[in-house]
Amino acid sequence: MGERLAGKVAIVTGGGNGIGRATALAMAEEGARLVIVDLQGEAAMRVEQEIRTAGGEGVAVAGDVTESGVVERTVAAALHTYGRIDVLVNNVGGGGGQADILSLTPESWQRCLEVTLTSVFTVSRAVLPHLFARGGGSIVNIGSTRGVGARRGAAGYATAKAGVIHLTRCIALDYADRGVRCNCICPGAIATERTLQLVAALDDPLAFADLLREASPEQAARYQRMRDDPETRTALLEGSAPIRRRGEPRDVALAAVYLASDEARYVTGAVLMVDGGRSA
Repeated sequence: MGERLAGKVAIVTGGGNGIGRATALAMAEEGARLVIVDLQGEAAMRVEQEIRTAGGEGVAVAGDVTESGVVERTVAAALHTYGRIDVLVNNVGGGGGQADILSLTPESWQRCLEVTLTSVFTVSRAVLPHLFARGGGSIVNIGSTRGVGARRGAAGYATAKAGVIHLTRCIALDYADRGVRCNCICPGAIATERTLQLVAALDDPLAFADLLREASPEQAARYQRMRDDPETRTALLEGSAPIRRRGEPRDVALAAVYLASDEARYVTGAVLMVDGGRSA
């Protein structure tokens, strides 16, 4: 086990799967003690168990961080269990928004903003006083390349992620004199569990039908484009970055470890592209 984050306490939102899970595990490997919060409580508990099995410390919280009570419970879990907070990773995102504005319902637009952008505001606001009490700390927000360059059919998601990037810079400027650093990682095409499930379903009619039944209308339309459009399908399977592979959750997690560590002590307000050169 490494020591780059030894003694630090980190909260990871959306820590049960994908980038969040990889980040929680990577931080635990470097000595951090974790609070993993996820809407899927069982997934958060599995990550807690993975950390404990490897000799680390972790505690799971089940709930939706768009709800104020869940945010309060998460902060309380960190303080009750460890007595401090040093690092916050705002990883939660999604909630739909993958359509043009005429295809998005007002409810879908609002939910995307709540999950992807407002959660960063809400959780950061709850954690900041505790970072101040420690003399500083690090907030790492997970953005997206879609927040830097727009894409057709993603008006809600791209707009929300652009907001995450700008909110990162605002937090960095507003609280640098309190010892708080705030940075944003913008992943490109990452092979999360959800992506791999979708890839497998493309060639399995029954699995694809199940996927469509569980999806919102806008998500279903997006999945069908991925299945039927050769270019979109190739990009999903292989990625479209100069480094010809899809990114892995751990690629993003290692960037988060760096930004959370004292190695990045003079880094704040930065937007780090982890996209295989796609944005170059």
